[in-house]
Amino acid sequence: MSRIGLTIAILFLFERLAAQNPAAIGYIQYFRTSNTQKIDVYFSKDACMSSYPSPPARELPVFKDKKYPSKEDSLQAETDIRKLDETMAEHPLNPAILYHRLGDPFVTRTDFDNNFDKYCLVDSISEIPQWELLPDTTTILGFVCHKAKTNTKKGELWAWYAPDIPLPLGPERWGGLPGMILGTENPVTKNTIWAIRIDIPVKTPVAVTPCQDGKQISRHDFDQIVRAQNSSQQKILDLINKSHP
Repeated sequence: MSRIGLTIAILFLFERLAAQNPAAIGYIQYFRTSNTQKIDVYFSKDACMSSYPSPPARELPVFKDKKYPSKEDSLQAETDIRKLDETMAEHPLNPAILYHRLGDPFVTRTDFDNNFDKYCLVDSISEIPQWELLPDTTTILGFVCHKAKTNTKKGELWAWYAPDIPLPLGPERWGGLPGMILGTENPVTKNTIWAIRIDIPVKTPVAVTPCQDGKQISRHDFDQIVRAQNSSQQKILDLINKSHP
């Protein structure tokens, strides 16, 4: 199929899926090199939702590539891994879910304080990227991607977008290009966010919606709550240490 035919087919698919269901019409998983973290992005025609799955317990340094002296130790490790996976499924290491709708000057973020109370954070977007389109191209997961660059508070950022996925969306807060962003790169640090899997149409039905069932709060106020909780917990630890020198 030609590139023009591919774009028309994807557009037709988007229209049909959006008419049937306002839920996600596609899914992209990205990999961030700076902290070796995966990012799950579900998107509709006008919004995207980024979440951060916990790594399998088996991939954590305490278990990965570890050799056990006996069969009993190995079986105990398997039990510990299973229990830890269950715990992380209930309380993810990074439970935040970031939602951004096209045109909104803010994002909403699902997050939890130290007591696992749920909050819906409203965070304004301070930087609207001013993209410069460049002639360079690369291929990501079979999609021809074009290069763009912008300047941020942290320096220059490159993005690779796929015109054959004609939606101005991308991972986290990035977007505004004539195609889905499948990769970003910092030319100085070489840190990247790169697509490693694409499902169009999406295989697992997911609603692309902002946080709704938590307390609405600003990012600044949420940070103050967490700092106060951290301070209170530290005072308790200090008292315990003083009473048990």
